[in-house]
Amino acid sequence: MRFLPYNRNISVKLIEEEVVDEGPILLPAEYRPAAEPYTVVCVTEEGAAGDCQHIWQPGWLLVVEAQMIRTINYEERTYHTIAENYVIASLSAYERA
Repeated sequence: MRFLPYNRNISVKLIEEEVVDEGPILLPAEYRPAAEPYTVVCVTEEGAAGDCQHIWQPGWLLVVEAQMIRTINYEERTYHTIAENYVIASLSAYERA
């Protein structure tokens, strides 16, 4: 089955961050770590909807508003999308002079 985004949505893959284990740390039971407002995702092979204002290439790394990522579960598969207007920036190895 192929996942095709519509309505200015981009199909993305979440990037797992490495967690460094620094040993046991005691925290109160009600403690919840603060959520980061932004995260980095990768554009999938499915790419973006045809009506997007920008051409989003598979493999591009995008900085997006973390809380706006949509998760869709269907037939034991998980898909993620982000609306184009929640993309803050792209990351590139290219440095401008």
